[in-house]
Amino acid sequence: HFSKHLNKMRKIYRKKHDKVIQTFSLYYPKVKITGEEAGMHLLIHVLSEALEEELVQLAKKQGILISSLSTYLFEKIERNQATFLVGFGGIPFEQIEEAIHALMTAFKVPTVSDTV
Repeated sequence: HFSKHLNKMRKIYRKKHDKVIQTFSLYYPKVKITGEEAGMHLLIHVLSEALEEELVQLAKKQGILISSLSTYLFEKIERNQATFLVGFGGIPFEQIEEAIHALMTAFKVPTVSDTV
């Protein structure tokens, strides 16, 4: 029973993973993804004039909680991109696309089609 459960969950999380990647790809090159093979989370790198903390606050104003990579570091390092840890395991599949679009709207990042 346990192996059946694991196989079922793998399929569910793979489907979510693929949806997250597909949706964030609409914002490339303003948003780049790394760590997509790390499990139920990934890193997004946002090209923005705003600092990480400013983007966190913009998202918070829209009711979106997101953690910048800086909050997980012992020592501050200089980066030229705002980087965020995005977990998708707990988000229902049907809400993934809408949630990502809401986050990108809060960050004021246009989709590729909006910039053409």
